[in-house]
Amino acid sequence: MANAAELDALERQIDALKAELRAARQAQLSEVGEYEFAVLNGRRNLSELFLDKNDLIVVHNMGRSCVYCTSYGDALNGIAAHLQSRTALAMVTPDAPADQLQFASSRDWQFHIVSDDSGAFTSDMGFKTEEGLMPGFSCFYRHEDGRMERTGFSFFCPGDEFNPIWPYLSMLKEGAGDWSPKYKY
Repeated sequence: MANAAELDALERQIDALKAELRAARQAQLSEVGEYEFAVLNGRRNLSELFLDKNDLIVVHNMGRSCVYCTSYGDALNGIAAHLQSRTALAMVTPDAPADQLQFASSRDWQFHIVSDDSGAFTSDMGFKTEEGLMPGFSCFYRHEDGRMERTGFSFFCPGDEFNPIWPYLSMLKEGAGDWSPKYKY
């Protein structure tokens, strides 16, 4: 059994590795071009998702059929207002805009949702592979001259640090076990 000092040392190692990982991701900064998304009333460009902010977080969601993505959307909804006080926030899914609106309304999600109906954005950002879609998020910065760059990204997976469900479950005697998210349509 680990004592408090050993636990503290492990936490410091984890924090150092997280900082190293963030730096490695940010070393992959890349300028991005304009992308166009489907919305209920037409089309919206990536640059428009920034609203009045210079920063933007885009959550790459696999759509309403993924219970894990829904749990991440629900978790995001709980902190959306806090995030939106600092950055613009949007979710991109492959679902049609009418389906997105119906599902988001049923969950009371409070952030913009757009459809990557061509799949180009999702693919170019690395969240669509030969195996299919991957969930996660990308962060962007818009310069005064309108140029946009991706400043970071990460993938979502069971046990990660982005959904507060996992740290709670990890502390249970049996951990998450074979648990998976559940939801109602």
